[in-house]
Amino acid sequence: MANRPLCKFVVVCFLLLLGPALVLSGQVRTTGQLSGTVVDASGGVVASATVTISQPTTGFSQTAVTNESGLYLFPALQPGTYQLKVSAKGFTEALLSDVVIGAGRTTDLRVELKVGQANETVQVSTQGEVLETTSNTLSSTISPEDLQNLPLAGRDVLPFAQLVPGAQSGGDQRFTTYNALPNAAINITVDGVNDNFQRYRTSTTGFYTAAPLRLGAFDEVTVSTDSLTADAGAEGSVQLRFVTKRGTNQFHGSAFWQTQNSALNANSYTNNALGLPISPFHLNDYGGSFGGPFWKNKLFFFINYEEEDNPFSITSSVLVPTPQAESGVFTYTGTDNAQHTVNLLTLAQANGFPSVPNTITSNIFSQINGFAQNQTLTPVSGEPFLEQFSFFQRQSNTNRYPTARLDFQATSKVALHASWDLYWRNIANTEPYPGDKNVNNGFKSTYYTAMIGADWTINPRLINQFNSAS
Repeated sequence: MANRPLCKFVVVCFLLLLGPALVLSGQVRTTGQLSGTVVDASGGVVASATVTISQPTTGFSQTAVTNESGLYLFPALQPGTYQLKVSAKGFTEALLSDVVIGAGRTTDLRVELKVGQANETVQVSTQGEVLETTSNTLSSTISPEDLQNLPLAGRDVLPFAQLVPGAQSGGDQRFTTYNALPNAAINITVDGVNDNFQRYRTSTTGFYTAAPLRLGAFDEVTVSTDSLTADAGAEGSVQLRFVTKRGTNQFHGSAFWQTQNSALNANSYTNNALGLPISPFHLNDYGGSFGGPFWKNKLFFFINYEEEDNPFSITSSVLVPTPQAESGVFTYTGTDNAQHTVNLLTLAQANGFPSVPNTITSNIFSQINGFAQNQTLTPVSGEPFLEQFSFFQRQSNTNRYPTARLDFQATSKVALHASWDLYWRNIANTEPYPGDKNVNNGFKSTYYTAMIGADWTINPRLINQFNSAS
């Protein structure tokens, strides 16, 4: 009771801090549920058995009682690993570890009790049924272990959603679909709120996210492809539900650094042919995460930050006039397939036009010659008045991915959640020719998802989940 004012204060802070910035949006259920039956050794149902599910890492605990058919249900559980304890009069207590709950999925678990003393405890295997007997929805979950251990090109976990049955990529990720449905039928959510990049959502392309899903920030992905129920929020025929990691009662952190460097590469055939050195390339992908308790068993935080710095160069080329052409001496191939030379400035003078280049043209030629000096110039076949000028076009691509989540377990039946996932990028192309050293075709952009939600388990058959998003 002494903590009740503090609980109220935290709830008010959640609403005041995040509420004004958010707008109501289509919402998808991210919690999972656990259901099952308690039976005796002969297969008979056990009524009035006490079933308690708990999560030692967060201090969460919730209790239910089996009905006359021996059934129990926990309808709203955050994705993760739990323990289940079952006890009944005249039976030994059963303890089940490693009960896995997936986002938007039902875990069905049948527990068999043995006759014995109530003070005895039996450790029971927690292998669930292969089929979800309480749900017709066809779903597959890529577990946190799979996300961490399976090979991945880069650190965006969206491609993992292509591993489930029914996925069809069409040779390009952006054309990914499921069960031959239109791509626009795919709905991608982060913590229950939409993360589809609507700009690229069409009948043939829909596998895009506004805020990329970085490996260090996300715990699992559940893909539902058939017989979706009301918890899908009528947001699409295929649901891809991504859930961010959460903090626990222990502080945990991680860091990583991945790098590529052109100094470790061989030169390309093209550069060798042009007499150019290796095109400079550097990629530094680094970051880390940290999570833990603000208030043990009640209030938890998790933050993840990742950044990609990618300065590099590509070999570019342009056509420039030869020194003779700049002075007016123009050599060309005539219709007789022979080369002819004419002095354009002399020809211009003979026809009453200026016989010297104007200031603007002279300045352009001066800049061209300044950049071309000591560079690779090669003849152009069929155009003797031109040369090909090859050079490095320097480019820079910086991407930043901060993610944060806050969880507050107000009571065993009321929980508040907030998350924020942002993508900031700066693409700058610096081209040293023909004289503009400023950014060329560069741009900056920012995309993000933000969510504040509340889960209220009113009773085992009635839950209320609310998500507001921006």
